[in-house]
Amino acid sequence: MPLIKTTGLVIQHTNIGEYDRMLSILSPTLGMIQVSAKGARSMKAGLHNTTRCFCHAEFVLYPAKKEVYSLKSATPLQVFLELAEDLDRLETATEIAKFARYLCISADYAEPMLRLGLGSFYLLCHDANPQQVKLTFLLKAAQTAGFTPNLSTCARCGSMNALVWFDTENGTCLCSECAKKKNLSPALLAMFRYILTAPMQRCFAYRAENVLLAAADPLLFAFIRQHIGYFGNTKKGRH
Repeated sequence: MPLIKTTGLVIQHTNIGEYDRMLSILSPTLGMIQVSAKGARSMKAGLHNTTRCFCHAEFVLYPAKKEVYSLKSATPLQVFLELAEDLDRLETATEIAKFARYLCISADYAEPMLRLGLGSFYLLCHDANPQQVKLTFLLKAAQTAGFTPNLSTCARCGSMNALVWFDTENGTCLCSECAKKKNLSPALLAMFRYILTAPMQRCFAYRAENVLLAAADPLLFAFIRQHIGYFGNTKKGRH
């Protein structure tokens, strides 16, 4: 059978034995795939960096056997080495990669998910706010996979004004007349709306204060947990 050539982003790597690795690669054409990289950790193979997490490369693969491809060769396109230089950036990139791996069970939206991931890693390597990058990626990725909250009108009366409550369970909003409590400020609602309506290449192009990002974090993760079943980094105590 012919060899398969694809670009892709290494989302996860697992060392096996003395020289081998198992890779999870997000390919724009194949989706999330498992690749066996025999001898990848041997210095003679020249594959050490291109088979590590957060490497974007062109891969030549042998056809899959039992759903696992085998790596023939890899040519790096971009290696985000700076991510390992700062703990916050590394943790953020790891969580982004985990969410992408969780979502991409098919190739249907692999290409935009890859673009989002590459954009996120680029920004993290250029001193963007890790929390803002993470929240933007998570919400835009959820939308890309078909999970979009309705933040335009009140779910009860249809009003477009004074939306003050984000019902994470139903993915809808309530206005000040219909809601008994408030968890949405105008600035927070505007930020969520911008991320959802901006084109892929512009969704990160905004600035938010840390206090606003902190308010967004539990709401977004509650929505993701309830609609997608993803629990994120439980060590950070999200409820």
